[in-house]
Amino acid sequence: MATLLLACTSYSMSTHAQSVSDCMTARQIDALSICKSVLDSGSRNVDIYWKLASSQYQDGQQELASKTLNEALSLHPGNSRLVSLQEIIAAASTEQKLIIRSSKVNQDSLDKGAVKIACLTKSGAEAINACQKRLELTSEDGDRIRARLALLESQQAPIAPAAVATAQPTLPPVQPTVPVIVQPTAGELAVAERRNAYRVLVAEVQTTLNDFGFNVGSPDGVSGGRTRNALSEFYTAIGAPVNTSISAATLDDLTTEKRKLANAKQLLRQSEQSIQQGNSQLAEQQLVNAKIASKLLEIPIRHEQAVRTAQIETLPVRPTTTQIATQTPAVTRAPVVTQIPRVTQAPLVTEVPRVTPTPAVTQTTTGNSVQQFSQLMGQINILQGKIRRKQADQAQQLDRMRNVL
Repeated sequence: MATLLLACTSYSMSTHAQSVSDCMTARQIDALSICKSVLDSGSRNVDIYWKLASSQYQDGQQELASKTLNEALSLHPGNSRLVSLQEIIAAASTEQKLIIRSSKVNQDSLDKGAVKIACLTKSGAEAINACQKRLELTSEDGDRIRARLALLESQQAPIAPAAVATAQPTLPPVQPTVPVIVQPTAGELAVAERRNAYRVLVAEVQTTLNDFGFNVGSPDGVSGGRTRNALSEFYTAIGAPVNTSISAATLDDLTTEKRKLANAKQLLRQSEQSIQQGNSQLAEQQLVNAKIASKLLEIPIRHEQAVRTAQIETLPVRPTTTQIATQTPAVTRAPVVTQIPRVTQAPLVTEVPRVTPTPAVTQTTTGNSVQQFSQLMGQINILQGKIRRKQADQAQQLDRMRNVL
């Protein structure tokens, strides 16, 4: 039962981790639903909140993005990525208000100019009305407009008194000018949206560079000299062609390297565990795999030293001269076969030539002993060579580390 519960828990954690990964790597249009689903399932991951708010903002849902950020900041107060995105959205909202206000000012200027032209070029009641509207809108160039109005009024035909008594001419009522707010065109909105989306992209690139240790300062969404220098250092560090222009491909490169670095860190942790368990060969292989996985991985010097120390300790111990001297007689004692001459003590045996092979046996035994001794010395020489090479490699690595430090 416990095993089943553990298996279910592991499957749930794996599924949740996969959902988080799906959210972070999803396109903007897909992230709206995927990241929302992850949060609804109970996750409170700050990266998920950031990705969802960013996608909502790029989709034009500024109010919803602000609401998501407020919820995230209540759970993760002061988080730099969330605060940076909140500032970008607030700046975009302010920029939109400025565009509307500027459009209103421009429309007022157009209205004033049109009325002035009508006042100066038209005639009759139309010109009089235009001059009066101009004086209501602004006092600018007022003397000229009043002089024009007086001239127009003096040119009107006099009306007979009787006619005045029966029907006085009435001028059309002057309608108050209502300011017209001109909304931005679709093209202007598209340009503003692209500009804001690019700032979000740059801010995400800057945040990832900071996470890697390539300092660009505060992620403000503006690609300056520090950001370009950090990108150059990043591509140089991973051994790729340097590209300091920011695009979606740049973010893909950073995301890919982020996965590689996470894998390398996992291998490094496994190598440290193998050292603690006394398995130096596995620890060395895991350390090599970690270096291959990501060139951005920082390996603690103490761990590399521990791996080398464990390798040296596992090498065969070279026998000393004393040990060789004490072991050699044990081999030469083989000529105990020389006891065969006891056969010669039997007086009845006349075949004396049979005893003569004894020296040959002794020589063969002695020859075997010499051969074994030679083989042993050869193995010792091989081990000594390996040890010297290991020591030379270790000395070179220590020199390189001293130069780095």
